[in-house]
Amino acid sequence: MIDGWKRYWLAYQELGSYEAVAKHFNVQGSTVRRAIKRAARRGEINLTEYQNPPGYTVSKSTVHADAEGNVIQEWRRITPEAEDIEEWVDSLCDRAGRAGPKIKAPKIKGNLAGEIPIGDMHVGMMSWEPETGHNWDVDKSCKMFNDGSSHLMGLMPKETKHVILADLGDFLHSDNRHGTTEKSGNVLDMDGRFCRIIDKARDAWITAIEQAAENFASVHVIMAPGNHNPHASHWMARIVAAYFRKCKHVTIDTSPKSHRFHFWGKSLLGYTHGHLIKPQQLASFMAASCPAWWAESIHRHMRQGHLHHAQKLTHQDVEESHGVTSEIFPILPPKDAYHAERGYESRRLMQAILHHEEHGEITRHTVHARMLEK
Repeated sequence: MIDGWKRYWLAYQELGSYEAVAKHFNVQGSTVRRAIKRAARRGEINLTEYQNPPGYTVSKSTVHADAEGNVIQEWRRITPEAEDIEEWVDSLCDRAGRAGPKIKAPKIKGNLAGEIPIGDMHVGMMSWEPETGHNWDVDKSCKMFNDGSSHLMGLMPKETKHVILADLGDFLHSDNRHGTTEKSGNVLDMDGRFCRIIDKARDAWITAIEQAAENFASVHVIMAPGNHNPHASHWMARIVAAYFRKCKHVTIDTSPKSHRFHFWGKSLLGYTHGHLIKPQQLASFMAASCPAWWAESIHRHMRQGHLHHAQKLTHQDVEESHGVTSEIFPILPPKDAYHAERGYESRRLMQAILHHEEHGEITRHTVHARMLEK
């Protein structure tokens, strides 16, 4: 004997309406409708001819039915199956080698730290010069990231013993193989296959961190999630952490939080993409998030990306509130088609900030995109 929703579903396929099924089993029509809809939400049946893509399951289903209970239209929200995501991340860790070479920390006597806030890199974005004024693809973005960070690390004085590589979010242009943003579903201009993009991005991070590990006594890496890569930032950090697990002087922030903090010397540094919290809240948020570091620090700075349009940066680059300096950092990538159509312009550069252990920020170095394109 078939129990539960299955008998309702078999009868529905034969009788064609919820009311007919209810009458056949002598139950309420709502009982039949709820049972079938629950099964549809679990992905156990399809109320339409549509088939889920491999590896996806239905997380929510909304059905439009007529007065007799016949399905007219259905809206389905599908999400990747958790098992597939875990297998995917495991395979990425395998390809990263799980543990890379053991790099010995150099002995450096000094009282300086170098900080490189990395504005939105949008690795995977495609930009076509006839349309936007610049060419941009996966290979170019990774090369520019590596060349820019290498150039800035090379400018740091020999007394620099600590370095911070801080991704401010949106390092990847998209979080999925469909090339869309998660919340709005905007279709993005992507360069190639998703797996190729993440392979290239992973290798770019490994290259940058290896250089830092070879030249500085301690290295700290932060990958803040952005609106383009709310998930990728987390699994990329874990892949990189697995690769560098033999390097005791390299630490990778794998916090599940959207906002990150780092304390060095007398400086408290905060990192966020900037799409989830208002600039006016950053000072109080920093104090509430890490009160012990707040009490010990003298110099307090919040870094964010996201707003990389020049008209929003010109006279508001740095704002100080309650002893916290909040700063939006520019980016290296050019415009994509969306931003070009709307006339947006961005300063294309990357900066390194030098901090003294006691006195805080003492100087900056800048590398412009046009310097790296030569």
